[in-house]
Amino acid sequence: MEMTITMSFCDHGSAPTVVVTGHLDIAAATVFRQMMSGMHSVCGEGLTLDLSSVNVHDSAGRLALTSLACQFEEFGGQLRLPEDMQPEAII
Repeated sequence: MEMTITMSFCDHGSAPTVVVTGHLDIAAATVFRQMMSGMHSVCGEGLTLDLSSVNVHDSAGRLALTSLACQFEEFGGQLRLPEDMQPEAII
């Protein structure tokens, strides 16, 4: 399965947006967590991380998103989750 990560910067100096698409499962979860772990230090707390198009296939994928949601809770930024991942169920 494939996961695509696209980083885009909006005009006028606004905060960066990272868009992630693809399938998140046990095969992709470890690399995904490693790539996302430094996102706040690279992009700052104004970061928007759009995961709304990610298809989560198993508990490893859900755990990776749960960990990421906790980071955003602690460090700030905006996190857009897939429809089937309700924020109250994650944090």
